[in-house]
Amino acid sequence: MKGLKPALTISCMILLTGCSSEVRADDFPKWPVRNGDFSTPYQPWGRTAWHFAINSGKHDVRMDPAQPEVINPPAVAVLETTIDGSCYFYQNLPLMKGDYRLGVDVSGTDKAKVRVSFGCGETTVGSELMNVGRNWISVQLDLSAPGGNGTITLNSISPAQQAAKFRKVRVDIMKLASSPVPFEDGSYVGSLVLPDEPTIAEQFACYELQRYIFKITGLVPGLKGRDTVHQGKVIYLGRAANREELGKLRSLLEDSYIVNSQENKIALAGKTDQGTLYAVYDFIRQQGVRWIVPGDLGEIVPQR
Repeated sequence: MKGLKPALTISCMILLTGCSSEVRADDFPKWPVRNGDFSTPYQPWGRTAWHFAINSGKHDVRMDPAQPEVINPPAVAVLETTIDGSCYFYQNLPLMKGDYRLGVDVSGTDKAKVRVSFGCGETTVGSELMNVGRNWISVQLDLSAPGGNGTITLNSISPAQQAAKFRKVRVDIMKLASSPVPFEDGSYVGSLVLPDEPTIAEQFACYELQRYIFKITGLVPGLKGRDTVHQGKVIYLGRAANREELGKLRSLLEDSYIVNSQENKIALAGKTDQGTLYAVYDFIRQQGVRWIVPGDLGEIVPQR
């Protein structure tokens, strides 16, 4: 099996788009959960992140506040029961092998009951069936995932005229199972490095890089300070790149970025957070990944 392609040097390449260069960190998804704050029910090509299902009884689902537009602020998901029974929200998400922590806030009317579960493959963890009230309760579940398709389930098991509420669903990566990743020339990617205080966007860029390398090779390079790291080339992301690399961007447009390989160091850095994401996606594109249309069906990922 061939390895990744060594990075081509692209000095200060500029990508012009119709997007604003002013990107706030909280504009980026809370990965690997999509739409964890229920802010935007719309997804490309009509696909939704969350799905609603009924086991028994009769139930209605709504968002509070109501969301009539395509782009909406954070909201609370409400499951209202009109005939006693069970219903649930669920989201499927891809997980690399490793340790994860699910967090979600729950509340509701006085007689509502909820259960939260988080699973991957044959491994599932879940909360007890809990009585909830007007005050928000934080639920936390730790999962050692074997890798593959994971599922979050937010379950309401309540009598009639009761409502269960959910907000702030997130999954944090605690540690990924990492290994060196081979390049075609016989060298290896040994680790990834973020700045000491990375922005959410820089963390997301690291997640995307690990996710796509995993999809291409089945292997994950470790993030220094969180995962096990190995000998080999080091990829420096965003402001972790050295001053010389970052200095090349100062006089250029806001979305400028650099993809540069020198000896055992690879820099993927932008003048802004958005530029750093551009650098990561450019490196991924160099590995042969193509995005033809939005969604998984329009994505081409070579196996190397």
